[in-house]
Amino acid sequence: WVPATPLHIIRPGEYYGFQPSKVKDKAVHPAPIVDPPLWIPDFVNHAGARQVWLRGAKMGPRTDSRSHLGSTRPALFKVYLDPDGEPRQGAIAPVIDDFTTGLLDGRVNPQDGFLYVAGLNIWGSVGKEIRGLYRVRPSGDPCWIPEEVRSLDKGILLRFANELDEGIAASLASYTVDRWNYLRTHNYGSGHYKLDGSPGQDSLPVASAYLSMDRKAVFLGIPDMKPCDSLRVTYRVASPAASVIQEAYLTVRALRLADLAALGFANTTVDLAIKAGAAAGPDRPDPSAAEGKVVATRFGCIGCHSTDGSKVVNPDPNM
Repeated sequence: WVPATPLHIIRPGEYYGFQPSKVKDKAVHPAPIVDPPLWIPDFVNHAGARQVWLRGAKMGPRTDSRSHLGSTRPALFKVYLDPDGEPRQGAIAPVIDDFTTGLLDGRVNPQDGFLYVAGLNIWGSVGKEIRGLYRVRPSGDPCWIPEEVRSLDKGILLRFANELDEGIAASLASYTVDRWNYLRTHNYGSGHYKLDGSPGQDSLPVASAYLSMDRKAVFLGIPDMKPCDSLRVTYRVASPAASVIQEAYLTVRALRLADLAALGFANTTVDLAIKAGAAAGPDRPDPSAAEGKVVATRFGCIGCHSTDGSKVVNPDPNM
């Protein structure tokens, strides 16, 4: 009975309640409900299970990062929280999404420093097996999961552990950005709403893309940055031989100053003039039943939608 999956930073005196469906408008709350620093969209992870901190691990560039486990979408995610400032805000990005069962718990093994996760296929999970125990370890290959994801007043910062391909990373065609809000009601979940309150999502053009001096970060200049519950950036930054389309999801609570010089960029100003074709985005595979199955499995569509016309879990027509 919350709009999407919340990730809270628990603090004394704050209230993390919800709108119950049985009593509806008669519910009495002890305080205003605090919105989380990060909303995880339903189609990304319909049900969160647990967070695991990889402190002291031997997980390559992911050491000392925060991981989020998905139960309905069998996936491991990386969590990003802005290092300072109020209100708190953050982002999440998929790391591995081909587990055969939902994930419910995880620990770093002190003997080898790797992450071990376990889970069962519970209600709503799209996994194919009943149960599973998995070891997650670095492969030694270049990792294109961002080291840092941040929203700022003039755009989005993506920082990586490896050098980026300049031709791809600096191309506006490598990115798409859209955003939406949620509505907190007595219903199970929420549809997506534009910032003006109408159903749907706002597409945002990427006006500029700057590569950092160490070639490991890219800053996307985005006009009309505003606070929102969910902002999705889809990107392609790796070399042509290893290029894949990936995504990150941010919650924007405040628009903090984009100081490009302090972030390691030679540019000190951000061009926000919209270019022709700026919203085209990365090349997509040709539509096919096989590609549709990949998308439906990856985003956990079966958690809310049926394949035989039977009643869906979430009746909201805007989902």
